[in-house]
Amino acid sequence: MMSDAVDLRINKNWGRHEFTWRRAVSDRYNSEWISSRQLNYAEPKSLSQIDGIVGDTVGCNDYQVVWLKNIDRLMDMLPESISPANYHLLDLGCGAGISTLYFHDVYPFQSTMGVDFSKELIDKAWENLSIYAAKFKGQSGQIKFHCADVRVFSLSLDTQFIIFIYNPFEFDIMEIFIKNNLEALQENNCIIIYANDVHIEKLISLSLFKYVKRCSVNNLSVLEFK
Repeated sequence: MMSDAVDLRINKNWGRHEFTWRRAVSDRYNSEWISSRQLNYAEPKSLSQIDGIVGDTVGCNDYQVVWLKNIDRLMDMLPESISPANYHLLDLGCGAGISTLYFHDVYPFQSTMGVDFSKELIDKAWENLSIYAAKFKGQSGQIKFHCADVRVFSLSLDTQFIIFIYNPFEFDIMEIFIKNNLEALQENNCIIIYANDVHIEKLISLSLFKYVKRCSVNNLSVLEFK
């Protein structure tokens, strides 16, 4: 369901003074949830500070935890017919796994998987999973983490994914991932939920989606493959 009503403008005003209270609310929510789960490694890191990277860093962005409230906003933007219970969650560019664990903690996906190209960050994600599992026993069996370059990462042909992206890389890398996995993405009507969607116009130009919903205030997009 695409129409001319989809607003593709990017809101660049989040750094302005009038957005201070919105930033403060989102930062506080992150801090409180991460602290309540006793998770670590939430601080931003530049690429030069990250070790064990698979592949090159061309077109890749620094590590930063998404505003978790934006995950909730994205999930609310899904079509009414979509239930997470029918999907597997794939967190591309998961970093230290905080967003992956949030998805698992809040939403009833069949399974949850995080992928990042840094062995250091994936090791931190497994550490965070261990902390989470110790606090919430019996709830962590369906969480996995993998160290991989998404440019060569293959999706299962028989798995229905909701794929979360928090702008971890530039559009060229996103396009390579989509083209390499197009059969799986289309066969299973997979969904991309995209935070800080600075490449949304280029993504839509691929003409691969039957459903597009966008929040131009928060730079969030939901796209379902046709």
